[in-house]
Formats: sequence, structure tokens, C-alpha cells
Amino acid sequence: MQLSTKVALSISLVVLVAGTAATLMAVQYQERVRRDEFELSSKETLNLLALTVAPAVAEGRYHRVQAVLDNVANFKSRYPSVVDIEVLDPKGRVIAALDPRRFNEVIAVAHDPYIQRDLTLDEPTTRPKGADLVLHVIPLKVTHKLGVMRVLLDQKHLRDSMTAFKRNAIALVLVTMLIAGIMLHLVHRRLVAGRLGTLTKAARALGEGKLRVRAGVEGNDEIAELGASFNDMARSIARYTEDLEQIIAERTEELQTLNQQLEQLAIRDRLTQLYNRGHFDECARRFLEVARRNERPLSVVLVDADHFKSVNDRFGHLVGDKVLQSVSKVLKDNARKADFVARYGGEEFIIVMPEAGLGLAAQGAERMRRALAAHVHQDVTELGGEAVTASFGVATYEKADDRLEDLVAAADQAMYRAKTLGRNRVTVADRSDEGPVQSPVDTKEVERDNRS
Repeated sequence: MQLSTKVALSISLVVLVAGTAATLMAVQYQERVRRDEFELSSKETLNLLALTVAPAVAEGRYHRVQAVLDNVANFKSRYPSVVDIEVLDPKGRVIAALDPRRFNEVIAVAHDPYIQRDLTLDEPTTRPKGADLVLHVIPLKVTHKLGVMRVLLDQKHLRDSMTAFKRNAIALVLVTMLIAGIMLHLVHRRLVAGRLGTLTKAARALGEGKLRVRAGVEGNDEIAELGASFNDMARSIARYTEDLEQIIAERTEELQTLNQQLEQLAIRDRLTQLYNRGHFDECARRFLEVARRNERPLSVVLVDADHFKSVNDRFGHLVGDKVLQSVSKVLKDNARKADFVARYGGEEFIIVMPEAGLGLAAQGAERMRRALAAHVHQDVTELGGEAVTASFGVATYEKADDRLEDLVAAADQAMYRAKTLGRNRVTVADRSDEGPVQSPVDTKEVERDNRS
């Protein structure tokens, strides 16, 4: 190893050690600052929240307290550290919580040994609940003590943030020190080894396959001309490499496009291009959970093409496929933008209608039924203008414990009822007392239901 290389490596090592030590000290200081800022911000936010709910607690308007906590639950991105909030009266009874089902729940000492002490606190206090969990207990006061608000916070995101910060800082130091070491090595090599040695090493490196090497030789003599010729050759090779990298980038972009197409194939029905059964199950459960959490209406419509077996028997399955494609387009074109239309299986389709009660969903189904009955399937010439109709069953979310399977089963029963009543009609399910399916729906009846 040459002397210039040893000197460069020694200086690089010293700079690396000093830079690493300084970085670790800065990281530790930054960690303390961030933790202090998090604790201060959390306390200020929670104290403000306690001041907000205290007047409502004093007046006994617990629904307003619950409304404040519901706002915290519905805007989770604003309160990422909040795991749970519960507001207790002086007897330890839950008067509001992130989970509204806990109303009137009494927290016993067996469940929480600190509950009696928490209820007697006059000042806010904090205690750990686990590796990353912290419990803040804030007394609620107006003119007298009203109870306490207990907030469970998760500091995991703070720890993860600091871990990422440390990793990035150390990586930056290592990269910086590596670059500094290389630069020092190049400077020493140039000053000590000389111009001829630089050109000799560059030529040797090029012969070994290091195509991006450059000869840093300056001057106006023959060695400088040789160095210039060498650099021109190296630049030509580099341009060729850049062209090759461009080709690789283009191929990578094509691969990304193909991956996106594969993702669509995974959630789309190959024949109708509607969403498939698996994607429906996943998305419909999310729609139902949103409706349940926000107490909003939601309906499910099950559609079955009438006499479809007759189409397959008379014209063959290829014509049947064309009919299914045409029917799916009519349903999609006449659905609302918010509606989720999927192929359920065979000649059955299913539609989830968020923000639609029974009357509005029945109107939408009737609109689709009429559009389908009046549609001329120009792409299916074998039908000779013959209409294709369908039977529609409508069910709506009514009970807090309704499952997706319950809604689909109710819509299926309603659709089956439409079949037995003569097909080509919309029938709704009466689930108020698990009663029978209602009669076929017409638009005037639905409008009267909505007005009432």
C-alpha cells in the first residue's frame, strides 16, 4: 500500500470517528427534545380537551361529551397517539368513551387498581402502562369536581420516528465520510504519485474493466495529449453505458405498467370488467363498517338476469357471455357514482349503495330495471332485438349488529320473491321484524314512502 493511501485512510478514519461521535450526541439531544415536545404537546391538547368537555359534564349533557369523543375517533389522523379516552363520573361510571357502547360501564378496582386514586386526584397525572403506552388522568372541574378524563396514548410512533432518524443520520455520516475519504485519497494520490503514475493507474483500471475511470492529467505535452485521448475513449464508453441504463429504465416502466394491469385483473371480473366477488366482499364490509360507525344508511341490491339459462340453451354460451357483458354495462351506466357494482356469480350481480335507505335504493334499482328492459343489445345480434330483463332484490342496513351476510341473504330472498311474482320487477325486503318480503315496488309507492 502506498504512503499516500495510508495517509488518506488515516485521515478518513479520524474524521469518521469524530463525525460518528458528534452525530450520536446530536441524535441523543434531538431525541430528548422530541420527547419533551411530544409530552408538552400531549398535555396541552388533553388539557384543552378536558376544558372542552367539562361544561357539558357539569350540565349532565353526556351526549355532547360523546360527540366530542366521536370527533376524535372519526379523525384519527389528527390524534395518531390516542388509543382510548374515557370520561368517568366521581363514582367511576363511564359517561363517555371512544367506544360509545361502554356508556354506564362501572370500572371496578379489580379491573384497574388505580381507579380509586384516579377519582380523587386534584391535579393531572401521568403513569406508564407498558413499553410504549402512557395513561394521562385529568380531573374535570368547573365549580366543583365532576370526575376525571383518562386518556391512553401510544408513543410507538415517536419511538419509530427516532429510530428512523438515528438510522438516517448514521447512514448520512457513513456516506459523507466515505466520500471524504475517497476525495482525500484522490488528492494525495495526485500530489504524491504524479501525473505519470495517475495515467498508468487509469490505464490499468480501464484494462481491468473499470469503464468510468478518468485520467486527471493536465498540461500541453505528449502525456497530456495521451490523457485527453484516454478520457475521450472513457467518455464514449460511459455514454454507451448511459444508453444502456435508459433502455433498462424504459423496460422497468413497462414492467410497472404490467404490474398495474395485473392488480386490476386481481379485482376485476374478466368477462364483464366489473369488480369480482372477492373484491366485493372486502369493500362491502368496509362500507358497512363506515355506515355502522357513522350511523348512516346503506343498501344492497341483488340482481339476477331473467331466463338466462334459456339464452344459453338457444344461442350457446358465447352469446350468453355477450349478454352478460351488455347487462353489466347497463347496470354500471345507470348506477350512481358512489355505488359499487360487482358480478356476484353466473348471471347474478350485486350493488352496494352507500348513503341510500330502502326508498332511495329501490328507486335506483327501478331505474336500472327500466333501463335494462328498454335497452337494445346491439352487440348481441343473435337476440334479434329481444329484451333481456332482470329481477331485483333490495335490502337495507337497519340493525347495529347486521352483518354483510345478513344483508345479502335478505336481498337474495327479496330477489327470489321477485322471481316468483313474475320476474322483471324490484322487490324490497321488510326486515323490521324479520317479516316477509314486500310486494313488487313501483316508483309512485317508493316516492310516497320517502315523503312519509
